[in-house]
Amino acid sequence: MENVTFLIIALLFILLGLISKKIKHSIITAPMVFVLIGLLFGSDIFGIIDINFDSKTIRIIAELTLVLVLFSDASRIQVKTLVKEHNIPLRLLTIGLPLTMVLGSALCFWLFEGLSIWQAAIVGIILTPTDAALSHSVVGIKEVPVRVRQSLNIESGLNDGLVVPFLIVFLSYANVFEKNMSLGKWFILLLSNILVGIIIGIIIGYVGGKIFEKSIQKKWTSSTFSKIATIALALLAYASAQLLWGNGFIAAFVAGITIAHTSKPLVEVIHDFAAIEGQFFALLLFLVFGLSIAGPIIFSLTLKEVVYALLSLTLVRMIPVWISLIGCKLKWQTYLYFGWFGPRGIASIVFSLMIVEQNIIPQALRIFMICGATILFSIYLHGLTAYPGAIWYAKTIQPKWTKRFAEHKKVFPFPTRYHNNNH
Repeated sequence: MENVTFLIIALLFILLGLISKKIKHSIITAPMVFVLIGLLFGSDIFGIIDINFDSKTIRIIAELTLVLVLFSDASRIQVKTLVKEHNIPLRLLTIGLPLTMVLGSALCFWLFEGLSIWQAAIVGIILTPTDAALSHSVVGIKEVPVRVRQSLNIESGLNDGLVVPFLIVFLSYANVFEKNMSLGKWFILLLSNILVGIIIGIIIGYVGGKIFEKSIQKKWTSSTFSKIATIALALLAYASAQLLWGNGFIAAFVAGITIAHTSKPLVEVIHDFAAIEGQFFALLLFLVFGLSIAGPIIFSLTLKEVVYALLSLTLVRMIPVWISLIGCKLKWQTYLYFGWFGPRGIASIVFSLMIVEQNIIPQALRIFMICGATILFSIYLHGLTAYPGAIWYAKTIQPKWTKRFAEHKKVFPFPTRYHNNNH
């Protein structure tokens, strides 16, 4: 069975490599292909590969992928530049993100009987972070204004790390609420969990970054091993924090931010690694999603889950985005573009798997199914609309470029969160 799994994975990546240039100008995206193949070969249809969504192997792949994503995305952050030059993503992150969590939580609590407000909040938080990798045309077509592409890319790169503390708070309190733990003890455990993650991330990011920076300057490290070793810092931060009862995801995210501000020569090294290896793990995660999650979701889908998924991808995202951009004096097409293109992807998958695998709160499986349905809808709805939506937006916002689409359609062939570019 393992050999068949490896064979399918190898053939799938080879096939994508052979046709990647052809599909980049189409409505087909790599995540859509990988999820579909996973669904077909999974136990719910052809039954060639049998993987349960609560297996440790899946959890390891999922957590490793998110650690690399958090670390590489955080390494791009320049706080001063973000505050001075990127007011739109700053508004999306400081106003739009918390409003999305609140609205998504309230809708979940109202729609699904039996879920407590804490459990509903977990659903709202899991489905808040966006993932530009699901619709690369949205941030890859150069005819779309640079400011818009940058804003969506920055938002996507930061919101998954920023929601982690919120998820920890509500996840831990939902668990404590069921066990009747005192608020004082809960607060101490929560604070230590977050603080340990932050401290470990700073120490490993700073010390490790400086060591590798010196090694590279003295030419002791080859370019290949410098990429591998630098990314290993993310895993070191994650594992160290987990062993010390801290949060590993926070540690990896903070380590990336620390390196971005203290060891800038390493940033390009990290991005070179993430452009290929990061994308490999991301697509592998979408394949796992199709193999183990998509089938159970489709064959047990309820009307309420469909309604919640559609509202989560539209109004729950759009209303907070529009509120956060009040006063920016943007055209209505831009408001619509920002509001619609907020696909849910890697972070939401990993958080959902973490909930059901650890099974530390009641209704974990129900939360998992609600989140999984929304992610599945997002993969295909955002994937199918990404390229035509980007073309429509670019043409309506800047009509002078209509002719250029017919002559020179140039987009990035891979998700931009993993592609080393200056947008």
